[in-house]
Amino acid sequence: MSHVLEKPYNERLFSGGLVGGHHNSRFLWLRKQYDALAATQVSIVEIGCYDGRALQFIPREISRYAGFDAGYESSDGEGPTGIHAARRKYQGDARFGFHLSSSPADVERLEGEFDTALSLETFEHIAPDRVDGYIKALAKKVRGPVFVTVPSEKGIPLLVKTVGAALLRRDRNLGYGKGELWNSLLGRMDQVKRAEHKGFDYAALMESFRRHFRSVRCTGVRSCVPTSLQVTVGFVARNDQ
Repeated sequence: MSHVLEKPYNERLFSGGLVGGHHNSRFLWLRKQYDALAATQVSIVEIGCYDGRALQFIPREISRYAGFDAGYESSDGEGPTGIHAARRKYQGDARFGFHLSSSPADVERLEGEFDTALSLETFEHIAPDRVDGYIKALAKKVRGPVFVTVPSEKGIPLLVKTVGAALLRRDRNLGYGKGELWNSLLGRMDQVKRAEHKGFDYAALMESFRRHFRSVRCTGVRSCVPTSLQVTVGFVARNDQ
């Protein structure tokens, strides 16, 4: 897959406006989840850490952190991946580890357990045959809540994204085949060939989590919008209750 991009990752996603507000909403949601925890100190494992941006939104002291990322995009569009930027930023602090990885086995090999885990806008990019491996690894290594955000790529949210991208003159050509966009709008995701965002069904991912966690609660990212209308969905999976 080609990952040649017109603009650097952070500039493309977080430079402000509607697009920046949309992408920053997942971090604001994450901060609320950690705000609700009674613990003042937490250990964290993250799937899809990129440059460690999520760490800025954790309102708790971090006792241990392990971040994993496949390293598909560079931090500036040309040079090292975001994970290298994270290593430079946190170098010398033994609490933080950033791992270039695309295998759930690397998560399973971590020593000990973690209080919490997070994965923001990542599971839609993981190959379907590896998703269950990551979920099982998290269920094994995390004793507290797992916080996940993923996009909604069906129904009205998909329509909003498609029309919005056109109005903003942003390329969102996900390679839909004949009838696939229509089937996605109708929620018939079993008739859409998966290709990262295209054909991704957050409801199916939640069912996968339910096979390994006692509780999976969908919260949505923007509390003022019904879940069915959310363009980004958040959920919390737990085995500690």
